[in-house]
Amino acid sequence: PYYVRPGRGRKPMFDQYELCCMRRDIKSGRARDGADVHHLLDKPTGQSTVRRALANMGLHGRIRRRKPL
Repeated sequence: PYYVRPGRGRKPMFDQYELCCMRRDIKSGRARDGADVHHLLDKPTGQSTVRRALANMGLHGRIRRRKPL
């Protein structure tokens, strides 16, 4: 009787596909920071939610540096 049933708790805001798209936007230079990623998303989310998701992927509050030339 005491077993964990699936589906308990709040569902994550972003699925794996959206997280991969966010990482790709940052790595490719399409978005510079969390605010740019926030504007590219189609979901109504907060900027802190996007920044937290990026931080969980290892992208901690850094702006991508522009390559010279």
